[in-house]
Amino acid sequence: YGSIAACAGFGAVCGSSMVGSLTIGGVALPEMQKLGYDNRLSSGVLAAGGTLSVLIPPSLILLFYGIVTDTSIGELFIAGVVPGIVLVLLFCAVVFVWGRLRPAHIPEVDRTARSSLRQMLVSLGPIFAIGLVITLSIYAGIATPTEAAAVAALLTVILAFAVGGLDFAGFKAALFATMRTMGYLGLLLSAGVLFGFVMTYYRVPQQFTELFMSYELGPWVVLAIVIAFYIVLGMFLEPVSMTFITLPTIFPLMQAAGFDLVWFGIVYTITMEIAVLTPPVGLNLYVIQGISRGTIAIGEVINGCLPFIASMVVLIALLIAVPEVATWLPQAMK
Repeated sequence: YGSIAACAGFGAVCGSSMVGSLTIGGVALPEMQKLGYDNRLSSGVLAAGGTLSVLIPPSLILLFYGIVTDTSIGELFIAGVVPGIVLVLLFCAVVFVWGRLRPAHIPEVDRTARSSLRQMLVSLGPIFAIGLVITLSIYAGIATPTEAAAVAALLTVILAFAVGGLDFAGFKAALFATMRTMGYLGLLLSAGVLFGFVMTYYRVPQQFTELFMSYELGPWVVLAIVIAFYIVLGMFLEPVSMTFITLPTIFPLMQAAGFDLVWFGIVYTITMEIAVLTPPVGLNLYVIQGISRGTIAIGEVINGCLPFIASMVVLIALLIAVPEVATWLPQAMK
């Protein structure tokens, strides 16, 4: 439960699923192995927990979705809050049921020293402060997503030096790591925007939509086909690439089928979460397997993720049955 909560909290300041699994998993996995947790449970919790970073705002996938579809990023972020909380509860339910069915997989008692309430607040306070700065500044119209990112980055650096024990050597290493990551994302973003422009110029999305609608399929059939398409594609591509390559063609189809783009953005993001947990190119699977330094086989990680993937499917079904789970909060805040 603590690992799930940590992944959710980290998701409030980091929008990357892989980074969420890497950061929390790097701390939690060795401890869980030391305490005697089953490999499948511990690896499944951390691989799936990392996906919370792309649903709980701020989220890179929701950000890129908003850019491609020209949807309000503030509304998308707010729409992800309630489904994110529901997914956290579903993950906790999976752990609860797992513990009841396989009690030997969870140690009975943890005898390590407990942190005081003050220590917890000091540790978690900066994380919540950064998350609030990002989300509230965007939704309240105080700052654009770019400006909010700049302010949050500056606040993060200040807090890292003030309370996180960061030194200049670590700061330099972090800058180089960030440049490497953002160089890749920047090229992908620019190439994706150019690809979308060329596709739109030659009317490919419009023609694709007209062709698809000519079959006179019902909107729910169209949605089921699109979700199945992304789950299969997610076995071979990572989410950011899928967003820029396929979404310029898919979102006009969903719009023509009558779906709200904010609601579909949340369904799409959950589908991307499933994509990072499905082999053979499930990034989070290999992140957790790498952290274990060979002590956990990739098959164990995959088996551990299956119940959590099922809970994501349940969340998609809930969003289809009750769309207000995603749309209520943005509408209420207007």
